[in-house]
Amino acid sequence: MSSASFSPILPFSRSRPTDCQREATPMDSPFQVLASHPFNRPDADVVLQSTDGVEFRVRSHILVEASPVLERVISEPSHLPRAGGAALAINFDADSSTLDALLRMCYPIRKGRVARAVDECLSALRTAMAYEMELPVEALEDELVAVARRGAPHALKVWAGACRLRLESLARRAAECLFGDGPLDVALGSLAPADFDGLTAGDVFRLRKYRRVRGQVGPDFSLLPPLPPLQAAMPLEIDVSPEMDVPPEQWPVDEDPIVPGMGPHLDFRCVSSDGVRFAVNREAVSNASAYIKHVISESLERTCASGKKMKNSRLLIPSSISLEETSTVLSPLLSLCCSQGESRNYPTTPAELLSLLSAAERLSMNAIAQDLRARWDVIAKENPLRAYFSAVRERGQEERARLAARYALGIALDQQYLPEMDTEQCPALPYLRLANYYDACRGAAKNLLAAACHPTAASLGTQPRQVEAKPASVLPVAAVVDMSVPRAAPVPATTVSSPDSGVLWLSTFVSGLSGQIDNLGPECGGLMSSGKPEHLFEQAAAQGRWCPSCDKLAQGLSRVGRALRLIPTTIDSISLEL
Repeated sequence: MSSASFSPILPFSRSRPTDCQREATPMDSPFQVLASHPFNRPDADVVLQSTDGVEFRVRSHILVEASPVLERVISEPSHLPRAGGAALAINFDADSSTLDALLRMCYPIRKGRVARAVDECLSALRTAMAYEMELPVEALEDELVAVARRGAPHALKVWAGACRLRLESLARRAAECLFGDGPLDVALGSLAPADFDGLTAGDVFRLRKYRRVRGQVGPDFSLLPPLPPLQAAMPLEIDVSPEMDVPPEQWPVDEDPIVPGMGPHLDFRCVSSDGVRFAVNREAVSNASAYIKHVISESLERTCASGKKMKNSRLLIPSSISLEETSTVLSPLLSLCCSQGESRNYPTTPAELLSLLSAAERLSMNAIAQDLRARWDVIAKENPLRAYFSAVRERGQEERARLAARYALGIALDQQYLPEMDTEQCPALPYLRLANYYDACRGAAKNLLAAACHPTAASLGTQPRQVEAKPASVLPVAAVVDMSVPRAAPVPATTVSSPDSGVLWLSTFVSGLSGQIDNLGPECGGLMSSGKPEHLFEQAAAQGRWCPSCDKLAQGLSRVGRALRLIPTTIDSISLEL
């Protein structure tokens, strides 16, 4: 048996299989682990060996028709002719269960019904694509679509696998199984984080759009992100400057970088995690950082306790400190230590601010951290989506991520696309959780308003006004809070009662409030709560101080007012999983 070591071209890999090596080996080796029927026939002329060591004895003419990749390997002149009793052995880049499934799809035998999990189907599909097996690819795609139709969790998992394999058609067919009005939070809860590996927020953004418009998209739309352009190879630049002739021992020694504004007396070094030594003023950084001050004090106490005596006490003070922050974070942070107020140069992006804030909190730079918190809050309100992604990436910033998500309720989330959403900086799972939180808050607000508005519309004999002038998912939560109500018919003049009774009631009500103010006591807060304008409106409606034709409208307005006041409290009860 001649052996050909072969690695297929995986999807979108730039590598090509190398030249095959072959070796004549008898077919009845005592160390063989044979596959089941019909892949154990001794008269087969090709042996495919799986990654777990199982040998599949197959016929070359079937492989040639099934896979152009295997056809090129089998047809190489170095593999033909083969001596009698010897077969070509090919290492197949798949385990035995995957290889068995693919061969049974290619062989003219009864297939049978096999219930495969989504992960098994995706693994087999990936291998079939690598070996260019058209029939198994088509069969596995149909099988995955059938699995996706079982429910949202299966469809979401199939869609994720299709995106990883860059199969637009399969991704669309799986996404169509997600068409519906309900959020994806139930499906999300049944999947593991690993199911979303390799996906980005941009993938989820496009899925939500495709689902929202029920697949009615233009010809240029794609669920998959565009492939990044191939970088042209840059010519090698050779430095022919005179310094090339200088021996290494005469190269100039790089000086420690000086933090701008640190002053002339640089008696201390802050060493970053990537080895950069920043020359700083010890007193300035000690005053700014309680942590650095504590480390210096502890080191001095240990030195004194050891009994060492030196003429110059300054020699007892350590000359450097190693910090876990990188140089890109430590450099601007140290610059803030030697500046005050408006002279401080703060970053302008949420990611940079949050990196500095996390470092300032770790180093107990309390004053700097306080300023950074205030500035991050302002930027988070201006760009909540970018602030959210920054917070979920930064360790220990879950509460700021939740705050940014709350700010995101004021934007049309499904219309907010950022270029970085198709990069590894914005993974799919945090964005999907944010979108589900957004949908839950919007649904809660709409339910409160619907419960308040529908009785009013029914009593007026009109249809409830639609809040969305466009698909609901493109409106921010703020747009859902629409206080408009259906207009009532004009009130005939004969039905309007004399305003004298209403004026008298209002005068009496205000006199009662004045009396409460004159008798302030421990229960003042409870008494004054009835003096809010909305309570005055509701009490007037409850006591029938409106003309008959306006009474029902007034009661409806009162219900809507109560619903609007309940929306913030209801949203507070909705949690964001991180």
